[in-house]
Amino acid sequence: MLLFSQMDYCSVCMFIAINEPWHFIFPLLKFLLIFLLLIFLYNFFVKPRIFRKSRNNHDLKFSESKVSSKVRIELLKNETINPSVISVMIRNTGNRDVNLEAPVLVFKRWVSKRKFRILSVDYSETYPMFLENGKASAINIELEQFYHFAPELRKAHRISVEMKEVDGRKFQSRTIRLKCW
Repeated sequence: MLLFSQMDYCSVCMFIAINEPWHFIFPLLKFLLIFLLLIFLYNFFVKPRIFRKSRNNHDLKFSESKVSSKVRIELLKNETINPSVISVMIRNTGNRDVNLEAPVLVFKRWVSKRKFRILSVDYSETYPMFLENGKASAINIELEQFYHFAPELRKAHRISVEMKEVDGRKFQSRTIRLKCW
């Protein structure tokens, strides 16, 4: 009988210890402490870098040379679904002349990308291309030559064009759809 009562006492203690509501408090306190620490780090280290001012207490601004060059690249297709020719319109809408490197065609399918640099157009090497302000240039690109080189490109859903200035600034066109899905 004595052995049985000790066993009951032990099981009752275990029952009380497990069913007490404050044993859930320690993981909750850990989570709350980590959350507050992350908020503290963001407010004192990351946020001041975003809204930083220069040494003479003026707001930081982009240099005029970075803002003044603007190239607009437009893609036009001859058919709505499965186009065979894509026209690339390059316009310098900035207030200074731009020296552009060769365009890069980017074929996209879900997560994968394939990039092709266009070195010549109609058997003439025109890159790097110099565009004066207010001027435009047009390039017609047949997609069949890319499909012949890499047949898996026929499965690509989207296409875009990237161009870099000789200084290193990058310009990108909007992505257009080649197929419905």
